[in-house]
Amino acid sequence: MTDKPSLYGCKAKLERAEQNIINLASEIKSLMAEDVNGRIPSHDGDVFEDTVKPFVSQNVPPRLSVLVGECIHNLRSCLDQSVWQLILANGRTPSEQTCFPIYTFNPATSSDKRALKRYCGAIEGVSPAVKTIIDGLQPHIPRNGGHGNALAIIHALNIADKHHDLLTIRRVACRESYTTSEKTVAVPSGNPVYDFSEIDENGTKTVFHYGGESPVYVNSKVTQQITLIHSGADALEPVIEALWQLWWAVRYVVADFELYFE
Repeated sequence: MTDKPSLYGCKAKLERAEQNIINLASEIKSLMAEDVNGRIPSHDGDVFEDTVKPFVSQNVPPRLSVLVGECIHNLRSCLDQSVWQLILANGRTPSEQTCFPIYTFNPATSSDKRALKRYCGAIEGVSPAVKTIIDGLQPHIPRNGGHGNALAIIHALNIADKHHDLLTIRRVACRESYTTSEKTVAVPSGNPVYDFSEIDENGTKTVFHYGGESPVYVNSKVTQQITLIHSGADALEPVIEALWQLWWAVRYVVADFELYFE
């Protein structure tokens, strides 16, 4: 610890979030090791169901959702504490409203007349340069991706985990590759995804591939994956990949703020 304003606590939370991800990856690896990879030999819906069902019919242990929630909380807290320390470093005093604001809508033009006041109150006391950085990171800016922005996802998941329920994590089956008469074609990691709950009575299933749909693929090799479900994703995301993306987003913000401490 230090008596001077610093990002010591923020970095400690980042380190803990990193350890959360590493521990979670280890537990997921052990969980998936219990299952055997499968291959879909035909268009037959029953064969497909028999191949994929072992991957996705079992519940994910609640402990994994708890670990994800802890990681998300540390990332959100890291952002909030960074603003507190930046205000102190600027020679000002933080308030009860101090936090890192994350807005998917423009508070200056919102119908919520109090939104801009809350936004300004959250960062009151930071230097003009820091305010410019925070303003530029807001998800509502078109180039920043709105609800799909990493900071927006962290904010939404943190609220859900604190106030609503355990975060939604489930097993799915990923199409790792498929074989034609000429060659074996690799598929990008985690995409597309087979979700057993989406198989209809005709044996056709939805492939979560950025909203696309497709029938069962012949000679597709399927492997298990643990995914994180959240509103900002275009598709089901492997939980470890998703968490690392969020972790790095916060790490980059902290790196930008380091310039404002002696």
